[in-house]
Amino acid sequence: MRVAVVGGGIYGQIITWRLALRGVHVTQFEPIGPGNTLSASGDKSRIVRGLYGNPAFAATGLASLPLWRSWGDELGTPMVDLRGVLYLEHASRGRADDEFRAYVDGGITNLIDSGTPIEVLAPEEIVKRHPGIAIDGLVRGVFEPGGGFGWVSKATRAIALAATKTSRVEHVGHAASRIVVEGGTARGVEWTDAHGAHLVSADHVVVAAALGGVPLVERIVDASLGIRAIPHFVSYWDVPWPEGRLLSRELLPPFAELGTGLYGFPDDGENGFKVAWHEPLRQPEGVEPDEATWHEPPPVADVMRLRADATKRFPGLARASLRGTYQCRYDATSDENFQVGPVPGVSGLTFVGGMSGHGFKHAPVIGESVARSIVAEASIADLSSFAVRLAPRA
Repeated sequence: MRVAVVGGGIYGQIITWRLALRGVHVTQFEPIGPGNTLSASGDKSRIVRGLYGNPAFAATGLASLPLWRSWGDELGTPMVDLRGVLYLEHASRGRADDEFRAYVDGGITNLIDSGTPIEVLAPEEIVKRHPGIAIDGLVRGVFEPGGGFGWVSKATRAIALAATKTSRVEHVGHAASRIVVEGGTARGVEWTDAHGAHLVSADHVVVAAALGGVPLVERIVDASLGIRAIPHFVSYWDVPWPEGRLLSRELLPPFAELGTGLYGFPDDGENGFKVAWHEPLRQPEGVEPDEATWHEPPPVADVMRLRADATKRFPGLARASLRGTYQCRYDATSDENFQVGPVPGVSGLTFVGGMSGHGFKHAPVIGESVARSIVAEASIADLSSFAVRLAPRA
C-alpha cells in the first residue's frame, strides 16, 4: 500500500510514522521541514490536558497524555512535562465568563466520570500554593494534576526522525499543488518545480497541512470547510528575581484563564515565562487578516497590551523584559471543533484540520486513529464528532 501525506507538522508526522510502522510506504510533502518556524507545530511548547467541556475533546485529550509520555520514552526524547494545569475562574463580568464557568463545570464532570483526579481550589489556596498569582477577582481555581505542557517542535522532529528510520518514508520538499482525483477516488498528489509538474501516485491521500490543505480539498468538492485563518502570537519574558522565582516551574504550573483568553507557562529555566491569548476568543468572524503580515513580528502595542493583561494576574511581569515572540496562524472553525476523517464524496481522501489552536493536545490519539483507519484497523478513539463538514461556498 502507498499513501501520500500532505503536510509535515505534528499530525503529518504522526500519521506518517504510524503508517510506516505498519509496513506502508509513505510519501510526505513538506516544503520546509518538521517543526519549522512557519508552522503551527514550530513553537516551543503547548499545554496538554484533558479538561474540556466537550466530552469528545476530553476523551482524546486524556487518552493522548499517556501516549505522549510512552512515545517520548520509546524514542528517547521527552515530549511532555506532566506537572499539572491550573485553570483560573473569576467573578462573572458577562457572557464570556459565564460560558467559561459552564465549560469548566463540564470539564470537571468529564474528568470525574473518567476517574481522573481533579482538585477545586479556593482563592486562598491558589495563592498559598502559587504565590506569584494575584487572586483579585478570582472565585475558583481548578487543578488538573495529570496535565502539563508538551515540547511541540522537539516532538515533531523526533517523530519525523523515527518515521525516516523505518526506510518506508520518501520526502518531497515541495508543497502539494493538487490532489489528483479520478472517478471520485483520490489517486495521488501533484507537485511542481522549475521542471514542471510531477505526480506521486497513491492508494490513499491524507491532507494534514493546516491552512495550506484547505484549498486543496475545497477545489475538489466545490464546497467550503468553514476554516479561517487567525493570526496568533505568543510572547516570552525574562522576569528578574525575586519575582522570577515565583513564576518558575517550581512554583507555578501551566495556566489558563479562558474567560479572558489568557494562557501561559512558567519559566522553564531555558525559554522564559510564556504568555499568550487564545485568539478565537478575540477575533471576530468576518475579519480577514492581512496575509502579508502573518509572519511578521506582532505590533509592539499588541505585545504591551498582552503584557498588561497578564500583569494583572502575575504582578511579577511588571519588571520583565521581552525575550521574543513567536508568530503562527490558527486554522480555526467557527465552533473550534476539529475536522477529521474521510472527505464526503471522495473515496481514498482523508482531511485533518480545523484544529483551532488545540491540535497538539490531541495529536497522538487522532493521528494513530487516522493511520489505523487507512489500513482498516480498529480505531482507538471515536472520531465521529469531528467528521468533515462541508458547506456551500459563500
